[in-house]
Amino acid sequence: MLDIMRLITRFLKRLTNKLPVLIVILVLLSSLLVLTSLPVQAQSSIQSDSDFNTVARNIVEQVGGLNLSSHSNITITGSYGPETPKSWHDVGMAEVSWDNNINNSIQLSFVGHQLYHYSQYYVPSNHTVESTEEYLRIAYRTLIAYGNLFNDTESPEAASMISAAIQGQNLTVENNDSLLMIGTIGTNWTDFNSRPINWYKKLTDNSATTYQSIYMLLHVDGSLRDLVDNIPMWKIGTTNLNVSREQAINLARPIAEAYAKDIGVNVSFAETELSWQADENQTHGNNSLAIYPIWVVSSHFSEKKDYAIGYHVALWADTGQVLDEGPIAFYTKAEDGNASIYTWILIATVATIVTVTCFGTYLKRKNRKRNLK
Repeated sequence: MLDIMRLITRFLKRLTNKLPVLIVILVLLSSLLVLTSLPVQAQSSIQSDSDFNTVARNIVEQVGGLNLSSHSNITITGSYGPETPKSWHDVGMAEVSWDNNINNSIQLSFVGHQLYHYSQYYVPSNHTVESTEEYLRIAYRTLIAYGNLFNDTESPEAASMISAAIQGQNLTVENNDSLLMIGTIGTNWTDFNSRPINWYKKLTDNSATTYQSIYMLLHVDGSLRDLVDNIPMWKIGTTNLNVSREQAINLARPIAEAYAKDIGVNVSFAETELSWQADENQTHGNNSLAIYPIWVVSSHFSEKKDYAIGYHVALWADTGQVLDEGPIAFYTKAEDGNASIYTWILIATVATIVTVTCFGTYLKRKNRKRNLK
């Protein structure tokens, strides 16, 4: 019995002497587990001379996470425009389908040799994502694969913000360069659902805009449903704020006061917001896909008159030229039982017009360039 006790004592002494080494080993192992649980590196990146089928397949498998080799009757088609394509760069839109099922398809849109929109119909599976952390880990791997495939810098930055969200269990993460927002207003970490992920690249004066953003949404089973990368399409025209906030208010106030006088009310105060707008009318040059900073000055009336509670004036922040103006209207259910319906119809209509106009403008400019060749 004494011999056994001596052996145990010697073992404990030796273990104590090597304790710092064991701690270091455990720390290294735990760090390795954390690193391997998040990123999944893409197998290859897209080259300029890659054929279109390879590009489409790599996007679906590496970014979308779908193993096409396990399916049959795979069809990959592309819309090339009036000319015979020389490379995948000439492809504007594409579709990948499989198993002769109309619901098994993925639509791809390209802009400037970069993926602009990935859209997949729901493909049923036995797996269901059950937590926000699992959902975000899949989103992290998706962005890493997307960044590796196209060699871009924004996707890894967005992925690092998602990693920070996982560590801090926060649905909003912000730093000096970007902003990450997960879900909609009112959602919290524990109440999980299939929630949208928006990453914004910050521009002048700490402002963020959809024009410089990445949007992503996963299905409940973790498969990629939508990915929209707005950065390749919209170019930054300038970040200069030659017109200050105070100057913008001084330029907008007389316009708002003139309207207020016509309807018999007074302007009580004004709020100003820095935003961004595409130069659709090409007031700055010949690029309708370039974005510029604008000041949106919202003047509030002393009282409501004919549904108008204020007047807004939008000015280019670099030139001071008025871009848009008009009254701010307000409806309540007490005044109109269908007001909320009208509001949603208006929002949906405006959103549709903006989306179609933006992408339509791009396609027109692209076809115009082809016809000039």
